[in-house]
Amino acid sequence: MNICCGNVDGGGVNADIVQHSDVPNFVEIQNIYQLPFEDGQFEHVLCSHTAEHIDDPDRFDRELRRVGKHITYVLPPIWDLGAALNVLEHRWIFLSARKVHKRLPRRIPLPFARHIQSRLGQKIAA
Repeated sequence: MNICCGNVDGGGVNADIVQHSDVPNFVEIQNIYQLPFEDGQFEHVLCSHTAEHIDDPDRFDRELRRVGKHITYVLPPIWDLGAALNVLEHRWIFLSARKVHKRLPRRIPLPFARHIQSRLGQKIAA
């Protein structure tokens, strides 16, 4: 499964909260913390450039591990300052120099991100 697929066809089930383009095998997700899939339904789950945007990465990780056996995260590495410090879109800085991970690395809240995003009218969860 390619979760939060955007415009990318991952070659299997492509899932996102909105259909950005015509990708095959698309499933619209209503809640990323309650995915509409069975336990262990997927051998592999790809989550590319999503965890840095969401309110609760640990809760999301638990849900991905419920539906998938092998999870791969692609995250902005700390050395990519343009991506890691994107206060307009990201909520977390992942403390890793690598892009690809099998587990979520340690992270800290991106300073001022929630304040800036709320000022821009973005929905901020409590």
